[in-house]
Amino acid sequence: MRGDVGTADRGQRGHSGAHEEGLDQLDQALSVFEATDSFLWQARTLEMLGDSVRERTSETDNPADSAGPSDAARDFYQRALALYARLSPDDAARLRSRLERLEGGAPGS
Repeated sequence: MRGDVGTADRGQRGHSGAHEEGLDQLDQALSVFEATDSFLWQARTLEMLGDSVRERTSETDNPADSAGPSDAARDFYQRALALYARLSPDDAARLRSRLERLEGGAPGS
């Protein structure tokens, strides 16, 4: 399953070319890691996709614009967490904490 960044984030708002290119590269990397069963790198890439979408969300001033990307960030983080839970307890704990902050809307999430 690919990152689905196109529907999750890019269609919501116009993005800078650099951000768009970064999302494309992460999505391509995820495809490679999925094809080669590189589970840890899948998790890391999913986490980076979540970070990218979340950072874009924090840049918007319109809460209505940010609802979709927040959901997308959460989805990426949950997919990464499912992999980290099997591979890296420290990474899993860190990501659980990030998801809790995202759910609660706490600053610095």
